[in-house]
Amino acid sequence: TGSGLGDCESNWERIAVEDNQGTISFFTAKDQAWTTCRLNEAGFAKMNEIAPDQCDTWQGLGVSILHKLAMETLLGQENMATPMYVHSASEFEEYFAKGDSAGRDATGQQGSGEAFQLGALVMPATLDHVRDISLQKERMPAKSTYFYPKLLSGLLLNPLD
Repeated sequence: TGSGLGDCESNWERIAVEDNQGTISFFTAKDQAWTTCRLNEAGFAKMNEIAPDQCDTWQGLGVSILHKLAMETLLGQENMATPMYVHSASEFEEYFAKGDSAGRDATGQQGSGEAFQLGALVMPATLDHVRDISLQKERMPAKSTYFYPKLLSGLLLNPLD
């Protein structure tokens, strides 16, 4: 709910307070409007139908709902360009306004240079989600494990024999 990129922070706060993976806020460039959607029982049933090989926890993740249900199924964007991921409301506003510029993120992916048409705010996965999905021997959806605290990097084990 709201209009303009400046309402990003208030939309994020509403989602964070709600703390529900099934709540997603969309921003459309064409009308500069925010729309908040909440997955209902029919939506969960549809996720089960379109991702039957995934466990309930995976099906209920905000990023899974966004990509599998909203983008692929409802909008028919199965072969869309790789989306850009950001980690805060301020980054969302900054990068949405700039558009999809080349060399746009730490993954080394190249952007198209075009303006973004759609943005989405989703709740991040928790350690419990990672554990539950891992115990089912499944992989987390792409870009769903950006959270803190991060493990120390640069440590490795190697036999010396």
